[in-house]
Amino acid sequence: MRMKKLPKLLFLLAFRISCSYAGILPDGLEGLVIYYNDFEQENGKANLNPLDIQENINPKSISDGLFGRGFLSEGIPMFGGGGISLHSPHLSPLKSLTISVWWALKEDHKPGQGFVIFSFNGKGFISNFVRGGDGDTWCGLSKPAAVFQVYYFSGIQNINGIYDFDIMKTLNLKGGIWHNLIATFSCGREIKLYQDGKIVGKWVLTRSFRKEDEINTLSFASGEEMYIDEILILKGVMNEEEVLRYYNAIKGLKEMML
Repeated sequence: MRMKKLPKLLFLLAFRISCSYAGILPDGLEGLVIYYNDFEQENGKANLNPLDIQENINPKSISDGLFGRGFLSEGIPMFGGGGISLHSPHLSPLKSLTISVWWALKEDHKPGQGFVIFSFNGKGFISNFVRGGDGDTWCGLSKPAAVFQVYYFSGIQNINGIYDFDIMKTLNLKGGIWHNLIATFSCGREIKLYQDGKIVGKWVLTRSFRKEDEINTLSFASGEEMYIDEILILKGVMNEEEVLRYYNAIKGLKEMML
């Protein structure tokens, strides 16, 4: 029997078992999870939130997701705060943190449009986004590019990390195609970015993040309408092998449902 024919509850049970025992999260990382949301709750709130991270999630925006339900961000300007916002002093890259999110555009991406996957905000901001091409002449980009930025923190040299100058050639940005984004923060200073299981960027800050930077608000999805699902945050750092194993496990489950 193909998995998509299984009753939803049976599939979710199988998914939970696979998460615990089939290595989706490498051994020892389960206890580091501080937030997990698959949007299956009626109000769109997290399944796991042991530190009571404040959630700003509109339950009316619950829509299709990677497996079942997900979140659809609509009508939010680029850098307009995000369709999903989480806030807590525990959400901080001061020490070790891993952020994982699955996302898909609602419609095909077109040059000149733009979208933000995530933004981490305090007295400055950390963000990952796509923009450029057509009428958007930002940074002289002739084609849509993928960018990682760290900006406006006193004592930290700004990072304008354009890590892919032709993202539409590298990544399928047609509507409904799901991708995984993982960002890791190590010792408040080293940042790695992974796209669909592969590392695409590494940056070392000129100083470590500090408490006074007040980086406690994490938002997802602004600009182009996009789906969000499987938000996973760990108080620890996944390494390259663990990231790839996690991506392949989730991708494999998704392919079983097709």
